Amino acid sequence: VGYVSATNMTITISESTNFGNIKGGFGWYGIGGFVGLIQESPNVTMTIANSTNNGSVTGSYGVGGFFGRVFHNTNMTMTIANSINNGSIHGNNQYVGGFVGDISGNTNITLTISNSTNNGNVVGKRKFVGGLVGEIYSNMNITMKISNSTNNGAVFGNRLFVGGFIGYIDTNNSMAMTISNSVNNGNVIGTYGYVGGFIGYVSSSQTDYIALEITNSANKDSVSSTNGM
Repeated sequence: VGYVSATNMTITISESTNFGNIKGGFGWYGIGGFVGLIQESPNVTMTIANSTNNGSVTGSYGVGGFFGRVFHNTNMTMTIANSINNGSIHGNNQYVGGFVGDISGNTNITLTISNSTNNGNVVGKRKFVGGLVGEIYSNMNITMKISNSTNNGAVFGNRLFVGGFIGYIDTNNSMAMTISNSVNNGNVIGTYGYVGGFIGYVSSSQTDYIALEITNSANKDSVSSTNGM
């Protein structure tokens, strides 16, 4: 599915496999192994279950093994369950993730990732790069749960904000996030700082509220930065 802009819709992808390589043009937003861009969609439920992406995914902005970009939606529920990304993910610019490249500008959104694995290397030529999700930015009322999931792929960002699970979290108003029983086995490298085994960077202002909990989880590979933190 290249582009979703719908109202009151339920979309389910299950027991499915993508074997094809996906490549977007220079400067395009939203390139994904199953879904490229979900935008301006109120009241949508999106599920990927028991499915596998085996194809490499290449694009500029918002590049992911399952979803490329999730932007400016309202009242949305997203689920990734019992699914695997085996494809290498390559962003020629930024917002790059093993599962989802970019989640930004949404209101009332719930994302659940459970019993899922990224085996593909994730590479971004600039910043906002994560083994599971590249960027989570400027959302209102967002709930995110990662459980019993693993990143095995190496994660490389050529600048800032690189994480084994999530690259960058910022400017989200009312966010509750839990990571439980999950493991990063991938080497995480950034060249200019803000690099983490779980999350590269988390920030909020005095008017934002973020609750972040990590339990029974482990980073088991190296985390390094050429210059910085």
